[in-house]
Amino acid sequence: MIEKTNHQKTIYVFLLSIVTMFLVLACGTGPGGRDVPEWVVQRPAPDADSYYFVGSGVADIQPEAEDIASRALIGEIVRFIGVEISSETTATARSSLDSYEAELEEQVRQKGQAVVSGFTIADSYVVQKDDEVIVYLLGKYDRGRLESEQQRFQDIFQMKQDAVDVPAARGERLFEQGRFGQALPFLFEAAAAAQVSSIENAEIKFDRSTSIARQIIESLAIEPQVLQVQVDLNTQLPEPIGIRVYATRQGTRFPVSDLPFQVTYRELRNQRMVVRTARMLSDEDGFVYFDLPPTNYSGKQEIVFRLDLYSAIEPLREGGDRYMSRVDALE
Repeated sequence: MIEKTNHQKTIYVFLLSIVTMFLVLACGTGPGGRDVPEWVVQRPAPDADSYYFVGSGVADIQPEAEDIASRALIGEIVRFIGVEISSETTATARSSLDSYEAELEEQVRQKGQAVVSGFTIADSYVVQKDDEVIVYLLGKYDRGRLESEQQRFQDIFQMKQDAVDVPAARGERLFEQGRFGQALPFLFEAAAAAQVSSIENAEIKFDRSTSIARQIIESLAIEPQVLQVQVDLNTQLPEPIGIRVYATRQGTRFPVSDLPFQVTYRELRNQRMVVRTARMLSDEDGFVYFDLPPTNYSGKQEIVFRLDLYSAIEPLREGGDRYMSRVDALE
């Protein structure tokens, strides 16, 4: 019973302190007999033209109280903008927010100087109470300017998520449309961004993009248009050598465009055999044609067409051991 009574007293004293503080604030006066401004008691609601922010600080001396009040005021503006620094925040976003806060702080200190467009210190109020100084600052921010800053920072802070989601969404959309060759680069880009990202569900996003890429690759069939051709030495072939690429989806077979291929052939140079390569994309009908230069040596010549995804897959190897087995499987 004694413990309960003491607890009740504690609550009563605490509530009494709050009421007393409110009465002092509501009825007190500042320097020169100035009444407490209404904005000190309650922050003004935004109007058609402006948003309002209030910061307060308590310290032994006024300059220190002003510093605390200005930081509180800036914190209110940043909270309104709706961004928060975390371990996942990019260096660009951190730097942009730090710069913006520094400009706001300079504006508060200089008061009349237009450092941040659309923002001003509309009023201030100082209370001397016993050995302490309380400083209140009222900030006024042009509505259009502040909403523009809010959108700017949301765009900056969204960049890390977009680095994964934007190419992934585009790749999946192209995949659904049956445009496999165009989908692959976006799927690989999304996977590469996901494996080095700290965003939520990054590993799931990596697996989804690479899984669709594997579906595309596994569905491909490559058919040569001619298996063998004979030509005289140093004579141009009568027509290009070619292959055609197909994919099968839900039992339907269709040509695949925009797939990268590497063509490898040999050539005699300075009495030495050298390997030459050429790179090209499959056309709208799935054909890849290569004009073989006149052969300058006798004997067999092999022309190899190889699906060339090396440059797309290689960045996936930068994700470390965690993803290596899945990259190997994809490759």
